[in-house]
Amino acid sequence: HGDCNYCYALGVNAAALIDAGYTGLMSVVRNLAGGPSQWTPGGFPLVTMMDVEVRKGKSVPVIKKALVDLEGPLYKTYQAHRDRWAVEDLFQSPGPIQFEVGSIERVPFLVSPVTEAELYPTYQQNLESVTGPYAAIRAENLSALARLRLTPEHAPQIPAVFRNGGYVVQRGSQLRFTSEETKSVVLRHLPSIGAESHMIEIVPQASATGPRLQDRKGLRIGIVFCGRQTPGAHNVVHGLLQFCRSSGSELIGFINGTAGFFGKNQFTINETNIHAYVNQGGFQFLGRSFDKIRGEEDIKKATATCTELRLDGLVLFGATHTVTDAMYLSEAFLKNGVNTSVIAVPGSVDGNVHHSMLEGTVGFDSASKVYSQLIGNILIDSASSVKYWYFIRLMGRDPSHLVLESALQTQPNHVLISEEIASKGQTLDDVVREIADLVVLRSKHGKNFGTVLIPEGLLVHLPHVKSLIDELSKAFSALRTEKERNELAEALLKDQDILHRTLTAWSAAFYQALPDFTRKQLVFERELSGNVFLSKIETERLLAQLVGEELAKRKKSGEFKSSFAPITHFFGYQGRCSFPSTFDAELASTYGFTAGVLASSGVTGYCVTARGLTGPVDNWFCGGIPLVAMSHAKAKSAYGTNMAVIPSTEVDVNGAAFKELARLRDNWRLVDSYFNPGPIQFAGRLAQSRNRTLVLSQGNYLAELKRVNELIDQIKSECRFGVHEEIVQIAIMNLESLEKLIHVLRRNLNH
Repeated sequence: HGDCNYCYALGVNAAALIDAGYTGLMSVVRNLAGGPSQWTPGGFPLVTMMDVEVRKGKSVPVIKKALVDLEGPLYKTYQAHRDRWAVEDLFQSPGPIQFEVGSIERVPFLVSPVTEAELYPTYQQNLESVTGPYAAIRAENLSALARLRLTPEHAPQIPAVFRNGGYVVQRGSQLRFTSEETKSVVLRHLPSIGAESHMIEIVPQASATGPRLQDRKGLRIGIVFCGRQTPGAHNVVHGLLQFCRSSGSELIGFINGTAGFFGKNQFTINETNIHAYVNQGGFQFLGRSFDKIRGEEDIKKATATCTELRLDGLVLFGATHTVTDAMYLSEAFLKNGVNTSVIAVPGSVDGNVHHSMLEGTVGFDSASKVYSQLIGNILIDSASSVKYWYFIRLMGRDPSHLVLESALQTQPNHVLISEEIASKGQTLDDVVREIADLVVLRSKHGKNFGTVLIPEGLLVHLPHVKSLIDELSKAFSALRTEKERNELAEALLKDQDILHRTLTAWSAAFYQALPDFTRKQLVFERELSGNVFLSKIETERLLAQLVGEELAKRKKSGEFKSSFAPITHFFGYQGRCSFPSTFDAELASTYGFTAGVLASSGVTGYCVTARGLTGPVDNWFCGGIPLVAMSHAKAKSAYGTNMAVIPSTEVDVNGAAFKELARLRDNWRLVDSYFNPGPIQFAGRLAQSRNRTLVLSQGNYLAELKRVNELIDQIKSECRFGVHEEIVQIAIMNLESLEKLIHVLRRNLNH
């Protein structure tokens, strides 16, 4: 609002100066520390702002750029506090600009110097620190927006059925395995939980129809952060705590992820120590370490922790590896007689945990909105400068969900979807030529600018590149020390003999054809396991360079006659710890409460879910999906050969979201339909917005359920006492046929 009002005032003032006959003035507005009604407009003579500089041997009048004033109050404040900031964690996150929350808006520090109270704010509530390796949130860390998000008005909502307390947990329909092969693998390796593949439903007491499960009270439930940083993680904890308070249970938090879980580094979570983390980004309340509970030794450690601490329930928060770990841990606990229910909560900015009964993962909505704002800003810059081509890579690991969602939100000129490229069998050269074709086409229409979105997992979807990456990962993983790995990396860059002994002839030739910086990144950027670190490979820079080389050839042949100026970006870590969107905050809180309900019912090996997410949170339907129903048989995985895993789900090229992209994208090639969704909002109409992927794939679900119930009510109304007998018989005949059809379809489609 400040910039909008200020710039508008400058424009009106400039018009007034011209109207009054003035010239050679700069339009100025003073007294900006007050509100617009207190501003003083005027004009400042440009000549009084000028200095004389010697340029190319001549003295010329210039207006110098205003640099930081080292004697000014702003720099003096920084100078006085920077030593303290260097050793103390006093950072603040101001968060996204809010357009409907005037109470937290402030003029820039350049206009009104920052005060001590603003640098080190106090908070009305005592913030109990948690002892651990992570920086606990202190009052000084809470920005104006952070404090606003902690107020009762911004408390995350959960479904009405949980708030009212009158719910029943019942066993629903049986879900099919994803394939007969998966069923065989599950029953062989996971016989205890494999036998139980019923959906669990949490319904109001008045709506209960199926077999009811137990409702245990006074439990001890533990929670572990296992996955990567995800907006909304802290709300999962708070939602679970709400359940514990309602059931007289105790919530145990494990510090430092699975390392703390194995080492029993734990504390009791209460309203005081979780308070400052609710609706905030980050993972620092509990933290994370290595993301696995896998193998005989890990199972023994997990068993010891749950047994010694007498845990009735264990909630694991994370992505596909975590959810798979939860499945195998559940089986081991049942086999070994450990009375701890294991419940998984899906959280990942990648949005890659999928099942037909699971509509959303915690964090995807927030991250996609953060990236979309950044992309939207760049799109507007592209259209304003009209001379740059932006190559933007988004985090997301193997699948392209974030690129697809961000594209639907922003409408760039070209979008690469890894799964589509793989389905077409395209090569790196094909991708480069495709982009170069677009650059040439736009240049012929006078548009030497544009934007390309690139998924992080693009390279592993190109067969020849994947082969190279697999061969390099295998070679480095076989070496035990970092010194050996670095020596091999140096040798691959310089020694042809070692290169050809390490790689196949095809991969060696392809590797040598890559730019120097890519070849270095492929051998020096490695994960701890020795595998190539995909996030560190600058795919956007590689594509920009290869497209530039292709265009140089076309320029030489006369096909391309314009300029090509690429700029590259990678957006990833910017979105992992942002403030969670209102949707993610509510989803996370709901999932946390649901996890507690499932644990209290005694089931194990389940993933929480909520349906109807495009509608109001009051009406969400919550429950649990058996993890075995989400699994797929995989020939090779971290769990061994021919084992069931819950895979990272890729973009469905036959799904509603991709079809929408396919319908729109041809128009984006030449027509600049750029859209900037702006920053995440926490108040007003936009606060309840949902990501486009969710709306497109699940938007009709609630409406269709409502229509079914309307038709049922209409039939009941028509078939009341006094209606003709023939009408009743026709209704019975058709409804019985419909019921049989639904029964068959439900049995066949529940997978």
